[in-house]
Amino acid sequence: MASPCSATETHLIEVSIPIVGPQFELTIRKVLFQTYYCSPESEISATCWPYVVNRVPEEQPECPERNLNIASLAGLKITQSPSRDRATNKRVVIDVSPMTKLPDATKSEIIRLTVKALESNLTRCRIHNCGVTYAGKERHPDVDWAALPVTLNRSRVPDKQMTDKNQALAPKPARKEIERFQHDATGITVVKENRLVFQEDLDGDGVVERILIRPREDDSFTISINGREVLSDTIDSRVDAAGIVDIQAADTLKEISVFSLGPSDDPTTRYYHYDRGRITFMGEVSCPDEPGDGSLYTEDWRGSWMRYEKYRMGKNFRLEAVSQPSYWVGISVKAASPLFLYSSAGKKSPALEAVGIGEEAVLLLENDPWLLVKSPRNILGWALYSDIDACCPDLPKAD
Repeated sequence: MASPCSATETHLIEVSIPIVGPQFELTIRKVLFQTYYCSPESEISATCWPYVVNRVPEEQPECPERNLNIASLAGLKITQSPSRDRATNKRVVIDVSPMTKLPDATKSEIIRLTVKALESNLTRCRIHNCGVTYAGKERHPDVDWAALPVTLNRSRVPDKQMTDKNQALAPKPARKEIERFQHDATGITVVKENRLVFQEDLDGDGVVERILIRPREDDSFTISINGREVLSDTIDSRVDAAGIVDIQAADTLKEISVFSLGPSDDPTTRYYHYDRGRITFMGEVSCPDEPGDGSLYTEDWRGSWMRYEKYRMGKNFRLEAVSQPSYWVGISVKAASPLFLYSSAGKKSPALEAVGIGEEAVLLLENDPWLLVKSPRNILGWALYSDIDACCPDLPKAD
């Protein structure tokens, strides 16, 4: 464990944890985690901290029930093993002994989600090919241990096979967060330093720009470059972080990103292009992944499922959504009343199948307001969202 930082300074890091959320759904969620340690170990152990809220640390005592960490509730403990794996150099230990009180059907899902969250944190810590040991697994013969990985975060391509292009598509964006803490005496939320400073060559002219992003008390912020304010803009809720990213690693340009967690766990990121003293708004997306090939992959909460979209940089550096014939859904629901499926997306087509009471259906694709549904007998048909909502009370719901 790294030495603790200054006693007056805490750090806010982003980690992934397996949670049961406000709607009692089991999922992986990225949350903010407060620690006095700035080390990979703190990010790994955070996977099993009992209560980690998905906004800022001062909310932790008031509403711990917002995100209950199922790994902690199950009693799991994750540690870094002092004995490193010969093939992978690092090894973690997941102690599953305390899970004996849980129903057999629940154990495998909790372990699977915990491993998935841990792998996300290892990626953030730049730890690759990490071995994993499941301590106490002999107490759970009902779990299919052969199906669980013994090596986490495997490198997709061996180093010897990495091409120059592969290496170019691995940008390392600079990202900084606004640190907010609660004053012990007054209970007032205090911002440690209300500005974020970066030094990067944004326009590829070989000259490094000094970028200052200064959030205001409301939802607005300013961007100044080389001491001159070039933009005043707003973002939903407030600025929580910002960074310099490289959407297209093949060119010489870099972009500015401004991030907000949103008012109710609705994260958004706004992108800006800078060239020759002018700044241009590129677009706003939710939960982007930036592979560095000129595209963005996003996840947008639709109230009952995630919508996955792809964006590319178009004319004038605007982010443009790539058209899809339908959108992937991939969730299961159980019918409380008969759900009729139609041969095409329109009720004028004949009903070809009915999902009976108590039967499970899989929602495959969304073509608003219709969804392609697979029946228990592997028959595909279309159903209206309103019909699914009325027939399937277990359909996830959230703001």
